[in-house]
Amino acid sequence: MATQGEGTGEIQPQHISPEYVSLHETGSSNNHVSTASNTTLPTIEQSPGERAKRKQERRLRRLERQRRKEEDAKSLKPAEKLERKEIRRLKRELKKKEEELKASKEKSSQVEVESSSTEDGDDDLSY
Repeated sequence: MATQGEGTGEIQPQHISPEYVSLHETGSSNNHVSTASNTTLPTIEQSPGERAKRKQERRLRRLERQRRKEEDAKSLKPAEKLERKEIRRLKRELKKKEEELKASKEKSSQVEVESSSTEDGDDDLSY
């Protein structure tokens, strides 16, 4: 049978001397906060070789993205590009007209509500 503190799931409090605890050192340039465990992790120093390798990898990825983008631009024929551009323009115009129509309907419904109270011709407010 396990005794207290040996696998029972209970946490035993430990006394830590204040000389080992540095609460007032908050140099964020040296440590990063880990959100998963809420602890601070030391920064990872890369060797110049690792740094150069990562830089080269980033450069290659960037060049590959640019190459793909250029290929996609070349693959679309100018007529297709113009057609897509025209479709986008028409969609924007349609959306704008729908918004204007909606706004005008809201205005006209407000005017009807205001004028409906005097439609019966009886302006006598004494009853």
